[in-house]
Amino acid sequence: MLPRIDLNSITREEYSNAIIHEPIPDNAASEWREQATDLKDLVSKLAFHPAMEPNLQQTYMTPAISKNKVYFMWDFVTKTYAFLENIPPTKDFSGSPQIWTDVITRSMMAAELILDSKPGMLDMLVESTYPGAASDRPVIGDDIKAAAERLKAR
Repeated sequence: MLPRIDLNSITREEYSNAIIHEPIPDNAASEWREQATDLKDLVSKLAFHPAMEPNLQQTYMTPAISKNKVYFMWDFVTKTYAFLENIPPTKDFSGSPQIWTDVITRSMMAAELILDSKPGMLDMLVESTYPGAASDRPVIGDDIKAAAERLKAR
């Protein structure tokens, strides 16, 4: 589990690296382990996409300089990982507790938005969340799409 982090002082780069390099417990349930692995992989690709560069040295709580779709998805996926962190990794998920369902649903939504199964949906969400951001539309590369596919396959 991530150590207690001060979101007012940690940069987005430090926060991303904390997620990426956090060890998965040896005794983690396979479902938890797979979900964590796939989310961490996606965080690593989103965090270090060129479109995130202007935002990486800002503290987590500072409004982003570049509010584009890569930032939007980074924010969504890191928050999904934070949800996962609230579930004991050894837990039996057969009862599908609400928070596990939320993690799975958010993961599927992230994959759908990245893979753009509904063309323009991600751009529309970014524009409605960050008015004026429509002109900043970085290309989501094949590496991010492949990570999203793995998440979707879950």
